[in-house]
Amino acid sequence: MHHRDAVAEAFDEVFDRQTPIRFSFRLDDDDALAIDYITQVREKLPQLLLMSGGLDPKPVCLTFSKGLSLLGPPDNRHFVAAYERSPMAIGLAVLAPARCRPLVMNIPHMKIQTAMPTLMDPGPLMTLRTLHDNNDSMSRLFLEKRIDLSDEALKTALKARFMLDAACLLAL
Repeated sequence: MHHRDAVAEAFDEVFDRQTPIRFSFRLDDDDALAIDYITQVREKLPQLLLMSGGLDPKPVCLTFSKGLSLLGPPDNRHFVAAYERSPMAIGLAVLAPARCRPLVMNIPHMKIQTAMPTLMDPGPLMTLRTLHDNNDSMSRLFLEKRIDLSDEALKTALKARFMLDAACLLAL
C-alpha cells in the first residue's frame, strides 16, 4: 500500500466518525517534538477555529518555525538552532472538516501555506530533526535565520524542551 494511503486509512480508523472536525499532525521516526507540543497546539485551537471559518470550516494549518537540527556524520555531529522559512513536516498540524481526507499527508509541507491559511508560530523551540544521508531531507538545511546559542545553551534546551541528553544523541 502506498504510504499516504496507508496513513489516511490509519487516520480514518482512529478518528471519531461523529466529530465534524479532524485535527492531525505529522512526526517522522527520526525527529522529535517538544514535550509541550500538544499543550501548545491546544492553546492555538481557538485561533485556528476562527481561521477555519466557523460553521462551514475550511482546512487550516499550524506549524512551528523554531527548532533544532542534528547535523553531520557520526564523527562530526553538532546541533544548530534556527527559524525555518517554510513549514516543516515535523509537527505540521492540520485542522479540517471530517469530510476531508487527512490533508496533513496530502499536501507537500513546504507548499501547504499555498493551499490553506497557515499559522506559523515562531515561539518556543518546538522541533528536533536529524539531517543525514538515510532520510528524505536530502541532507540540506534550509534556514531563514540561525539562532546563536552556545553549546551549553543547546544542551540545556535539549533537556528542557525535549527531555533528551545531548551526549546520548551525539553518540548515536
